[in-house]
Amino acid sequence: MELNHRLSRNFEAPEKAKLILLFCGCAMLAFLPIALAEESPEETAWSEAVTGIISEGEKTETFEGVTIPLLLAPKLEKQWGKPTIRVAADGSYQAFYKDPDKPFEIVQIFGFGKPIPTLVTAPDEWHDTIVNGELGTVRKPQQWRTETVRIKTPSGRQKTEIPYFRRSSGGGADGPLDSTNTFTVTVAGVTGHYVVWIESVSSSVAKRLKALEVE
Repeated sequence: MELNHRLSRNFEAPEKAKLILLFCGCAMLAFLPIALAEESPEETAWSEAVTGIISEGEKTETFEGVTIPLLLAPKLEKQWGKPTIRVAADGSYQAFYKDPDKPFEIVQIFGFGKPIPTLVTAPDEWHDTIVNGELGTVRKPQQWRTETVRIKTPSGRQKTEIPYFRRSSGGGADGPLDSTNTFTVTVAGVTGHYVVWIESVSSSVAKRLKALEVE
């Protein structure tokens, strides 16, 4: 399964074939059809775990059934309106926030009751471009970035180190997309496992992450 860099907006991977231009630092190595450029098993396991809530969860009006600390972005809800909610049978959830006035401002929070894979290395950054007259994707290695966030919880603020990476530089119908690695929050002895996707052309990742709260 390709960890699709457009999943911030489209829940299904594009069907059309693309070319991948592989980079190592600044040195171009090769042209490969996408069918030959597979994810690592680590990336595949992580992406399938994160996006599973999209297919397994049911759209609902409330978070009833969620069994973990409810990590949300209440400040965004005041600005943008109520998020789209999905809740799975196992108590996992997705909260999808979207600015109604700006197309490239989206925050998605995925919460899981059971541990999901954690990435060891940051996946490559993706960038759509024209390669030999066809739509292609440039892949460039990158390092983790880390943001220290003091998440507000009912029992006080919880200092959390959150690693994240640039999934895609955006372009066309998508803005730049950043994703956190899996991180945990524990409240009253209950631990949730979370991933946050942030698409934005106007705000920093740090600002979005610092808006997270447990309700």
